[in-house]
Amino acid sequence: RLRLGIGHPGNAKLVTNYVLKKAPLEERISIDHAMEKAIKAMSDAISGQWQKAMNDLHTS
Repeated sequence: RLRLGIGHPGNAKLVTNYVLKKAPLEERISIDHAMEKAIKAMSDAISGQWQKAMNDLHTS
């Protein structure tokens, strides 16, 4: 499972628009980086390298 947090706008009435709007460029870059790490870790996990996959996912 890959979990990505998106933050919170600070007001419950703003959540829907906050969640549905396009993420700022800096956040999209971070998301892309996280997805690349997840894909690499998935490849390692499938090949039986569970420890390597977990270590790669949980380090910056």
